[in-house]
Amino acid sequence: MSLTLAMPGRPSLNVKAQLQEVTPNRRLTWHGNVGADWLFAGDREFAITPLAEDKVRFTHVEDVHGLLFPVFRAPMGSAIQRHHDALNAALKNRAEALATQAAAEPS
Repeated sequence: MSLTLAMPGRPSLNVKAQLQEVTPNRRLTWHGNVGADWLFAGDREFAITPLAEDKVRFTHVEDVHGLLFPVFRAPMGSAIQRHHDALNAALKNRAEALATQAAAEPS
């Protein structure tokens, strides 16, 4: 698959990616690169781990590497972290809203 990574005020980056694992309601992982793995590559994981009947732990992990990674990390590191924090907060808000809606529906 092809992804376009974009953040406000930054140039877009086209990434070739392959899904590594898709387990519905549990885990999604993909590996992508720009050019080649040695140049700029990353692995991303989204995982949902049940903790109790009404609680889960959501984990978002990204491992980026390659020759160009330090070049991108220096000027964009804090912007990337803010983007990830906003993504995670939006996912949390949506999941909690859906859970609240489901709990309010009559059985």
